[in-house]
Amino acid sequence: MWIVAHGGSMQPRIRDGDRVLVQARPARMRAGMVLLVDRNGRPLMHRLARWDDFIVVLRPDTLEHDDPPVPVRDVVGRAVAVSRDGRITPLVSTLQFGAAAWLRYAREQVRAARLALRRRARRAIVGPR
Repeated sequence: MWIVAHGGSMQPRIRDGDRVLVQARPARMRAGMVLLVDRNGRPLMHRLARWDDFIVVLRPDTLEHDDPPVPVRDVVGRAVAVSRDGRITPLVSTLQFGAAAWLRYAREQVRAARLALRRRARRAIVGPR
């Protein structure tokens, strides 16, 4: 599901107003993944600092201190991508998002090379301005 991020605690990766794609709670957790939790009825999206079988401890990217522990059962899902200005940026390296990011990069490189070739061809035909 796509949700809208509020606040600036995860900048620059996730900004206020960005759309964030959240997938179901991960079966295996790893430090550094961005989790969405239900904290007393309010959504909270921060990076996983540490966890055990019963609690997770999250930390915002902009602060040096951890959030209070949250029960594992309150983990709603894992943030996997951010949409900003019509572009989707992966937060995880999966084949789906990794391949899309690589293709977007390759397409931009091809466009830049074509533009450079057109400019050189125009200069060769017309001459420098």
